[in-house]
Amino acid sequence: MLDPDIGWINRPNLSMGTWKTDSWGIRRDFPVELSSSDNIRIALLGSSVINGGVLTKYSETISGYLDSYGFEALNFGTMLYAPDQEYLLYKKKIYQFKPDYLVVGIDRSALVFLKAFFVPFIQRQQVYIPYLKPKIELSNDELRISARPDEDILISVLENRVNFKMLAKHDAYYKNFSDYRNYFFAPVARLALCLFRRAQSTLDRWSLSEQDFLLLEAITNAMSNSAKKDSTTVIFLLLPTKSDVFPGLKENLFPSYMDLAKKVISRHGDIVVDIRQEFIGSGLSPHKLYKEDGIHFHPIANEMIAKGIAMSIKQNTNFKSTQALHKVFEIQ
Repeated sequence: MLDPDIGWINRPNLSMGTWKTDSWGIRRDFPVELSSSDNIRIALLGSSVINGGVLTKYSETISGYLDSYGFEALNFGTMLYAPDQEYLLYKKKIYQFKPDYLVVGIDRSALVFLKAFFVPFIQRQQVYIPYLKPKIELSNDELRISARPDEDILISVLENRVNFKMLAKHDAYYKNFSDYRNYFFAPVARLALCLFRRAQSTLDRWSLSEQDFLLLEAITNAMSNSAKKDSTTVIFLLLPTKSDVFPGLKENLFPSYMDLAKKVISRHGDIVVDIRQEFIGSGLSPHKLYKEDGIHFHPIANEMIAKGIAMSIKQNTNFKSTQALHKVFEIQ
């Protein structure tokens, strides 16, 4: 649903199959109080990879497994979120829950969606999220947040010349929409466009460097600093795709997105959980760990990720309660 400060958020009090949210829009099977918990409270932020999607039972999500270990896990994962909206959501809502730990999922889409402000420009099929989000950019080494335009619905955005010009100028994926509108119905032009995009994608992957991660680094650092002021420890969780864990010959020719993300986030001293080696060491085949899209996880992978988070928390000794810590020892 629309949120004037963030763009969109989970709809509260929603029940749709296995998908249930509470009055705060948290995906959770049990009610949670705003006041602090006796158990270790973990708030999770991220995209659909974190929230688990509508086809996964809550007990088989990352947060569901963390609950089973004795933590109190609050799953704020939201469809198509990137670190910019995650940062804004923390500052607007999540800090009120006073979590002991904030787990922030970093997946392959982070760089893409930091440059996209209108979802249907990059994914035409996402007509159910026809919203604009605020723009966060890096200016003179400082983050600058521009308010979201007033127009919200797809048709309104396209009919409003001011907003449309703004998006044409600033949204990196406006060209996707423009090219589709101009060339998709001409077969020869469509083929030429397809070949050009493949070549451009290859070039972009080949030239990937730390410079491409400066905005991501600035946002994750700002999120960490904000959380520290609230006595919350941030854990950045790398969420690799199938090709990140099991790269083919072609993937091995390009710089590693996950390696670069880990490097820029780690240099500020934050905790980074990288599950790739656990996936490889498990001996499980890719189709046992990943769903068909190679992005979202099967329950067994979610459980491995939850254990990785728990082990990371176990290494931090500043606990207000040892109850959950003892349970963490049991899951080794």
